[in-house]
Amino acid sequence: LRDILSNDPDLAEAHAYLALCLLRKRRGHAAAQEARMALALEPESALALYALALSQFAQRQFREAESHILRLLDLDPNDPRYHLLLADLYNTTAQRKKVLPLLQKALTLAPEDPDTLSKLSDYYLAVNDLGRAEHHAREALQMDPEHADALVSMGQVLLQKGDVANAREHAIWALRREPGNSSALYLLTAIKTRSNPFLGLWWRYNTWINRIGMTRSILVLLAAFILYRVASMAFT
Repeated sequence: LRDILSNDPDLAEAHAYLALCLLRKRRGHAAAQEARMALALEPESALALYALALSQFAQRQFREAESHILRLLDLDPNDPRYHLLLADLYNTTAQRKKVLPLLQKALTLAPEDPDTLSKLSDYYLAVNDLGRAEHHAREALQMDPEHADALVSMGQVLLQKGDVANAREHAIWALRREPGNSSALYLLTAIKTRSNPFLGLWWRYNTWINRIGMTRSILVLLAAFILYRVASMAFT
C-alpha cells in the first residue's frame, strides 16, 4: 500500500486500506490520520468512512464514531457490517436496549453470517438467555466450524453451563485459529479462574454482577455497603 501511495499519494482507497491495516497493528492514531486523508480525498467513500469510524471507536471517541456509522447507514442501509458496528458501539457504551434491533436487522440482511450469529449469541448470554445463546453459537459454527468468535461464544455458553472441559477446548481451538484473539484469551482466563476453588466464587459473583446491568449492580453494592455498616456498628 505504501508503494502504491508513493506513486499515487492522492488515491483515497489506498489510504483507507492502509488505515485498516494500521488498526490491525493497534496503531489507532495513525489509522485515524490515514482514514481522514482518504475522506478528504473522497468525501463520499464508504470505505474511508468505515475506516474512520473503526479508528475512532478504537480510540474511544464514541460520539464521532457513532455519527460516521449513522452516515454509513444513510449511504447503504443494507450492509450488515454497519449494523454490527453500531451494535458493538452501543454495547460498549452500555446502551443495551439499542443492540438487539441492530443485530436482528443484520441477521435479516445476512442470515448465514457467522459474525452476526456469534454476536447474537453474546447478546443473549449477557441477558442470561442461555438457550438462545447456545442456539446462535451452534448455528454460527455450522456455517463456519473454525470461526474464532463463534468458538468463543460457544465456549462462554459451555462455561456458564458448568462444562469447563469443553469450554477450554473451544478456547484452545479459537486460539489456534487466531492466536491474538483477545476474547479467546479472556475466555481461557475465565476458565482458569472458574476452576480455582477460591477465585471461582469471585468469578461467579463477577459474572452475575455484570449480567444484571450497571444500575442494579450499583444498588447491590450500596445495599452491601449499608449491611456492612449496620453489622459493623452492631458488633462494635
